[in-house]
Parts: sequence; structure tokens; C-alpha cells
Amino acid sequence: MTARERPRRSGAGRSGAAWSGAAVLAGVAAFVWLPAAVAGLVPGAPDGAAGAQAALGPALSAYLEGTDPRFPPDLQTLVDYWRVWHAVKIVVTAGLVLVLVASARATWAGWVRVGGAARRLVATVATGLVPVAGLLLVVNVQATAAPSIALLPLSDASPGHEIEAGRPPVAALLDDVEVYHLSLVVAAAVAALASAGAVRLAVRARRGRARGARERTALGAVVVVAASAASAFVAVAALSAIALADPVQALQDALG
Repeated sequence: MTARERPRRSGAGRSGAAWSGAAVLAGVAAFVWLPAAVAGLVPGAPDGAAGAQAALGPALSAYLEGTDPRFPPDLQTLVDYWRVWHAVKIVVTAGLVLVLVASARATWAGWVRVGGAARRLVATVATGLVPVAGLLLVVNVQATAAPSIALLPLSDASPGHEIEAGRPPVAALLDDVEVYHLSLVVAAAVAALASAGAVRLAVRARRGRARGARERTALGAVVVVAASAASAFVAVAALSAIALADPVQALQDALG
């Protein structure tokens, strides 16, 4: 590389990092603001999460005290609202994962070429944020699959006693509990496999053809983060599988 080419590549790397950072910030902003905006289009939608929380208690209490397994209209509106809310977050977090992966890859490549402590820090942070965004993606898949259960932590409508599994409303919620935890088992398992795949690819690349110290360091960072993420996702899947084995207790815990 000539002295003339080095500043040009360095400038391009800084520009790429700036664009990646802007994309990440835009994703975070979308994660915070977009779900309420889109879910607000649901007919009869409450006024944001606070409105959903205020409306949920009376609607859920009436449902649990009744005998119809079908959600009444006011509760169904809240369930639809919460499903759309988390579905939007799936789209946003999936985009964040892709942006962070691309940012980490590009920034590590720039650091391997020209070095720089700031570039290495950005690459490390971007790499570490990938599994965080992945976890957000996984839990939002779970909440979208069974929004009725994802809503329960917002409610203060605790039954105050052991739930009666034979009652139709409770039986319906127990079915949703199974969907809720099974979806997390599956989503977390997929995320664990993806992380394990990243570990394998990085290890193979690191053991491949002769590489410089910087490239080995970059690949080593990917191995450490991806291996930690795989272990975390396996733990999440295991915990949800345990909850799946006792849906009555899981529902009791969700209701408080």
C-alpha cells in the first residue's frame, strides 16, 4: 500500500463506520418509537403501552372470572395490539442484527488493514452487540407467537389463588403458555445454532492459511463472543423448556 492509498482507505473506513453507527442509532430509535406508531393503527388500540396496561387489568379479570374460552372484544383488541407491537420489533431487531454484523465485519477488516485503537473499540462493541440484538429478536418472536401471555406481566389482575386448570379461560391461556415457551425454545435453539456456526467458521478461518496477528485477534474476538452467545441461548432454551414442562406453574408465575 502506498502512502497515498493509506489515507484514502483510512478515510473510507471512517466513513463506513460513521454510516454503520448512524444505521445502528436509527435502528435503536425505530425499536423505541416505531412499535407504538404501527400498533396504534389496530382498531380500538390503546394509547401506547401505558394505555394497554391500564385497560388490561379489568379486561383480564372479567375474562378469568367468566366461562368463555374466547377473548372478549376488549381483551382481543389488546392481544392484537401487542402482537403487532412485537412483530414490528422483530423486523427492527432483525435489521439491527444485520447492520451490526456488517458493521463489525467492516470495522474489523479496516482495523486489520490500518490498525487504530478507536477502530478496534468500535469493532469490539459492534461484535458484542450482535448477540444482544439477537436476544431481543428471540424474545420478540416469543411475544409475537403468544401475545396474550406476553401481556400478563403488565397486568395487576392476579387471581390471588391457585388457578383452576379445568376452567375454559384458564385452559385457553394454558394452550397459549405452551406456544409461548415452545416458540422461545425453538427461536433460542436457532440462535444458538447460528452462534455455533459463527464459532466454527471463525475457528476454521483462524486455523487456515497464514494470517497476521491482527486478523487472528479479530477472529479470536468473534470466537469468544459467538461462543458466549451460543451458551447463553442454550441456557435460555433450557429454562423455557423447563417452564414448558409445567404450564400451570408458568401461568401462575406470569399472573403473579
